[in-house]
Amino acid sequence: MTDERQMGVLSSSQYRVLVWIGFGVIVLIVFNWVMADANDSLRARAAARQQFINESVGLSRLNTELVQALAKLSLDRGDKELREALALYGVSFKNNPASLTGKVPEPGPAGASTPGAGTNGK
Repeated sequence: MTDERQMGVLSSSQYRVLVWIGFGVIVLIVFNWVMADANDSLRARAAARQQFINESVGLSRLNTELVQALAKLSLDRGDKELREALALYGVSFKNNPASLTGKVPEPGPAGASTPGAGTNGK
């Protein structure tokens, strides 16, 4: 009978090992919880940045259209101040109405030459 009783009883060293294992499990649970919380905050920040990028794409299109409209207005009215204001922000353009309207000039009749073509500037 003494053998059966001793099988259910832990020795002092076994007890300490089990206590340390339990403590380690608790530490790992807390560590996992902290890391999951940090991961959630990183995901939220990444989602906010992605939303900003997505919104910026739409604003970029609007910005391009606005700059094109201002450049066309500057050309149409010959407004040098507006042209200089655009140049301050790095916008430069030439007097090419096709590039501002997005329309390609229609070619002339077949065989017709364009002015200055093939003359080497003479």
